[in-house]
Amino acid sequence: MGALARLARMAAVTGLFAACLAPALAQTRVVIALPISSAAMAPVFYARDAGIFKRNGLDVDLPILRGGPPTSAALLSGDAQFMTGAGYDFLRLVDSGRVARVLNFVSALTNEFVVSEKFIKARGIDLQATPKQRLAALKGLRMGAVSLGGASESFGRWLLKFGGLDPDREPQPLQIGGLPQLLGAMQADAIDGFVISPPSGKMAARLGVGRTLVDYKEIPELDGYQFIGLDARPDWIAANPAIAEKVIRSVVEAQQAIVDKPLEVARRLKEGSMNQNDLQEIEDALTHMALSYKPQPMTAEKWAHTQELTRQSIGDGPMSSFKLVEDTHWTNKFYNAVSK
Repeated sequence: MGALARLARMAAVTGLFAACLAPALAQTRVVIALPISSAAMAPVFYARDAGIFKRNGLDVDLPILRGGPPTSAALLSGDAQFMTGAGYDFLRLVDSGRVARVLNFVSALTNEFVVSEKFIKARGIDLQATPKQRLAALKGLRMGAVSLGGASESFGRWLLKFGGLDPDREPQPLQIGGLPQLLGAMQADAIDGFVISPPSGKMAARLGVGRTLVDYKEIPELDGYQFIGLDARPDWIAANPAIAEKVIRSVVEAQQAIVDKPLEVARRLKEGSMNQNDLQEIEDALTHMALSYKPQPMTAEKWAHTQELTRQSIGDGPMSSFKLVEDTHWTNKFYNAVSK
């Protein structure tokens, strides 16, 4: 066989091998829009940083859009296939029939009320007082929010009410942006506090500007709240069930990893999606929130509880009264499939 013939044969074999290998290497691109960077997003962060998404054939982008409303807009416009919405953001949209929750991966309202040291000292707040007493001392507090009309504002209202205050008679929240912006506003004395997930309080303490005044674990009513999950458009789910299952398989694996080995997960997050945080802050947040990450199915009772807390926060309305139907508005179909 001549040299040219051998080269031609080698080229054909190489091309055939590449053609066979390409499907195995192909990655399906998926965009999951996030409202903020915090430990509440750890399962999706870890699924990307640890290569779990990639192992399941997914190339996942995680844009942080600073709040529930812009995150929801990205999902509804088709710019994102999923959003990691708070239960509040999900309930804001569900009656339109344009969104369904396919996985809940944080099953407690894991926010903390972070308040400036200046405000705490000026009011003489007793840090050993009951949560209700500490919250009652927040009258007149200037609260910052990730976005107006979003989850951080809603949960702030609930906490103020829990402390016996009327949010409508308090200074109206200011839209500030994500955690770095909230901390910057607190440093600049533009706000006195904000409500967001860990490790925000630890970061405020490290900067010497604030601390966690009330932690979610001090308020049993916040347990079982369907807080953070994966929401998607029903039409997209129906057209792409295999992709949806791969995404959920990846996130459930990441949830379990956080429960089983939070310190190892923290180190990986420090090297990747949460590199702006101190390692100790990430470790503290993951161990503190560990039980809320535990993979578990959604239930009608948990959604009823979530709607009741929403009613207590913003009053009666579609968000609290709309009848949620399993396998229409929320589903365990994919969770059950990957948990076998």
